[in-house]
Amino acid sequence: MLEIRSNSNLANLRRSLLVTPGFGFTPAITNSTAGNEATGGDDIPDQDPKEAARLKEKARIFKKANNLEKAHLWLTRALALDLTNGSLRIEKVRLSFDLGLFTEAYRDCVAGVIGDTQHPELFQIGGEALAVLGMVSLAEAWLHKGSGCTEEKTETQSKLAQIYSPKTKKCPIQVVVTKDRGKALVATRAIMAGELLFEDLPIIGAENLSNTKAGSSCSQCSKTLLTWQEYFGSKLAEMPPLAKEIAKKHWPQNPIHNCPECKREIYCSNYCRSIAWKTHHEFLCPAKNSAAAELFEFCETFGDKKKWPIGISPMMMARLWAMIRLDMASLGTSVEDPYETAAKPFAYFSAPENATIAKKVPEMFNLMQRIFQHAAGSDHNTAITESEFDRRYFQIRCNAQQFGSLATSSSKHKQFMTLAKRDADFAILEPFVMSRPKDVVFSGVFPLQACLNHSCDNNIAVISVQVAANKPGVEVRAAKSLKSGEELTHMYVNPKLCRQDRRKLLIDGYHFFCECERCQYEGDNALSCTACGAEARQESFRSCDTCFCAWYCSDKCQAEHWERGHKRCCRFPEDRK
Repeated sequence: MLEIRSNSNLANLRRSLLVTPGFGFTPAITNSTAGNEATGGDDIPDQDPKEAARLKEKARIFKKANNLEKAHLWLTRALALDLTNGSLRIEKVRLSFDLGLFTEAYRDCVAGVIGDTQHPELFQIGGEALAVLGMVSLAEAWLHKGSGCTEEKTETQSKLAQIYSPKTKKCPIQVVVTKDRGKALVATRAIMAGELLFEDLPIIGAENLSNTKAGSSCSQCSKTLLTWQEYFGSKLAEMPPLAKEIAKKHWPQNPIHNCPECKREIYCSNYCRSIAWKTHHEFLCPAKNSAAAELFEFCETFGDKKKWPIGISPMMMARLWAMIRLDMASLGTSVEDPYETAAKPFAYFSAPENATIAKKVPEMFNLMQRIFQHAAGSDHNTAITESEFDRRYFQIRCNAQQFGSLATSSSKHKQFMTLAKRDADFAILEPFVMSRPKDVVFSGVFPLQACLNHSCDNNIAVISVQVAANKPGVEVRAAKSLKSGEELTHMYVNPKLCRQDRRKLLIDGYHFFCECERCQYEGDNALSCTACGAEARQESFRSCDTCFCAWYCSDKCQAEHWERGHKRCCRFPEDRK
């Protein structure tokens, strides 16, 4: 008998997620706490709006005299006496932000938005303060909440779009803030199916752990460096000398450039070696950083899988931190805050605020601390804390996209077979020839591609391409015709999975419960009608004969459900890509 899994656990999990700090728009600050913080003391003074108005006018006098510190002091005292005065709060918040008092500005915004002052400007300034404080994911939530406080397009939305305008100005897309889904990519004109929307290069990347036995590849650009000895492997001991000569003669050769220090990392060119050294390997080279040797050993063998979940490589996290440390060193004292400047390229990758991983992988967490311990102790807090580890892990985990060079192991094998079969003595080699080798796959984080939201009925396709020489990346093309203003959506999980499995993977991996149109018009099993919810009593209900993902108690229910929306997302399983 086919086991039908209950969806009740998923529903319960969804409800728990919706009330978890980090999934809402404000942090877990109570009304009393917010009030105390707004006044700067432990007790809330008696409210006196008339005295508050007098102090407000006094503050304005100091502000006109350009004595902003005194003006801020009197505004703080005025707000303490009239906490429900929205205009007074906004004036004080603006001045706090202008003075660089970002934490205070944010606290006052919190006190306002959890009260009755649901003003878009509080969300806007609160979001900007959070961004400066490094809490970018929460900042984006505040910004798009601000844009949803009014039907008009606010300044909040345009500010976030400006961050990405250099990357989108030549493309038929733009980054916007939506009311319900945060940051998103939308079409700026009508787009034909198959049309190129944009190309993107990864900020960081590394070989996937699940592919570490796929043969040698360039550590920087992922180009295959598979040798004929790696391909034939254990069969070399059985091969006669002539077979080895044929294999060596016809196998496509690639120059291999080792790191001159550690001899461990290999590259396809001096260019790739130089880029890797400048961006991350100078810090992570085992010859210079002994703790990093343990990380290389783990990634090469994927040792104990209990130390790390399968999927993205911890090397990506290490390279991210190494890039920040090396950029900080190059910036020196040329900027006020080298850490903030160096970390800025990674600031706009969203991640769930409450998700944790450091405590689940203590050995890897401790290893990362040892690798980067000599970078700590400076004027800037650069130590790898649990919160920093959690944040960077989920930034990568929730935004990583697979990609790879077009110079793959399988293409090299195809070229080899074409040449070898022309050899008069190929029959001697043929018994030792194996099937196509496994291709190396990298994962990376891409600044523009990461703005794509999920839909189980996606309308774009992400494809690995060679953006430039030694620079593999991705291109995004329309999978169907798009209207101007329509959101571009990507599929985060296997589209051929049933709704229950998709939702479970999305909750586990990306921390959200999918309610896209396809999920709304599909069911979970044949024991309930997808249209009306009626339960099957004796025989299970029949399925849609196209997608097999919806079940109906009657022809009437199926026809009504089709017209309501099922027809827009119904596909044959083999058409899901």
